[in-house]
Amino acid sequence: MKHKTIIYGAVAGLFLLGLAIGVMMISRKPTSSSLTSAEPVLEADLSSPEASSDSAINTELVSGEGEESLSAPTEIIEAEPPVPFNMIRELNDDGEPFSVRSEAIETLLQTVGAAEDPEARQQLWQGLAEELMFEDSSAVSEVLPRIKSQSYQNEFAVEYALLLSENDPEAAMLWVEELDDALIRENVAYTLGVVLARWNFDLATQWAESDIDADLRASVVEGVAYEWAYEDAAAAYEWVAAQTDDAVVSDQAMTNIAYGMSEQNPQEAALWAAELEEGPLRAEALRHATGLWLEEDPLAAASWVESLPESTSRDKALRHIAYRWGATEGEAAVTWALNLPEDALRHDAVTAIAQAASHVSPENGLRVAAQLPASQTRDEVLYKIQSEWVRKDPVAVANEILKLEDRSERARWLRHTTSSWTKTDPVAAAEFAESLTDPAMRKENVLRVAIHWLNQDRAAAEQWIQSSSSPTLQNLNYGP
Repeated sequence: MKHKTIIYGAVAGLFLLGLAIGVMMISRKPTSSSLTSAEPVLEADLSSPEASSDSAINTELVSGEGEESLSAPTEIIEAEPPVPFNMIRELNDDGEPFSVRSEAIETLLQTVGAAEDPEARQQLWQGLAEELMFEDSSAVSEVLPRIKSQSYQNEFAVEYALLLSENDPEAAMLWVEELDDALIRENVAYTLGVVLARWNFDLATQWAESDIDADLRASVVEGVAYEWAYEDAAAAYEWVAAQTDDAVVSDQAMTNIAYGMSEQNPQEAALWAAELEEGPLRAEALRHATGLWLEEDPLAAASWVESLPESTSRDKALRHIAYRWGATEGEAAVTWALNLPEDALRHDAVTAIAQAASHVSPENGLRVAAQLPASQTRDEVLYKIQSEWVRKDPVAVANEILKLEDRSERARWLRHTTSSWTKTDPVAAAEFAESLTDPAMRKENVLRVAIHWLNQDRAAAEQWIQSSSSPTLQNLNYGP
């Protein structure tokens, strides 16, 4: 069995090298909030298509229903292979049939099922894929349904397909085509399309142009398009346009081209997107490219988008810039937004900036609001900040409202805060109202808490009123 040991070492070495330079793309299949597609996607564990990471290879199955969440790492991977690997290897070296070794594989699957850390789990999948590399593909197909969830099945299928593609890419393509689960099949096809386009471009395009299932073909096209965009976006664009008459699939593949271009050169990608015909593709391409450009030079990106002729896609890109910029530099962003020439666009941008800033903290949101002139927009912004933070941290938002310079505005928004606060925690709201140092504000807010509390829990409110030393409450006539 010496030749098997040598082959194992070679396969492992090739796999680790290939993984370092290429497999990181498997988690980067972009999604579009503007374009809907029936095709499932692989995504990195990220909040938005703009955010991607080449350092983490954590693939998730994205479907209509959420899978189990991944929590803190567990200590599973050691310097030596886990015991289940040793068991499988020993049985394999002894020439035992797969049916015997499957018991050891079952032990390994139980170990994987207990691994909550995605990196630990991925190493286990890689190890299992290596052990099954010399089996007939039917053995792999037998193992796949024994994995506990569709998400984990997808993770293993990706690892196996990529490892198989290093040794025999055509066998990997055929294995993917024969997978029973359509969602896993299309996700793995996308991943393989990305990787093959980098390692064996001619084979990747031949596969995409072959007579395979339409949904599978669409996934391959999307993967090839994403990778091709790094080298020649214009050629990738023409190729995708020739591959399908399905507008939705075509748009998703085209969007992948925009994503690939944007990650290389967001300014160039924005210029390319601006030349596209008005529609969902142009809107998504502009949004993504300018979002990445924003990270380099927010004012330049915002000013360039503002200079485009009026269109729906331009306005969407501006609102996206406003929100992204507002989360990091709210005061600078609102200075830009207030100078936008169109009233409706200015209103939307300012509102988006304030919303993003207030998501960070009430202080950030109120700093943005403080820059706005007295207007309906300012009132809307203050209302959104107060409504959001009175649920999250009423003490924080109340203290920030006390810093507003305009006394009448300060009094008005404090009343709103204590009223809302009383509905969820009347005791805390009462304590806060009684602690106010301004006599007029203290009286007004103590009365407001008392009225709301009496309406929702009269007995508790009466007990508070009777025990309070506040003259306002002692003189309160609230009836029998």
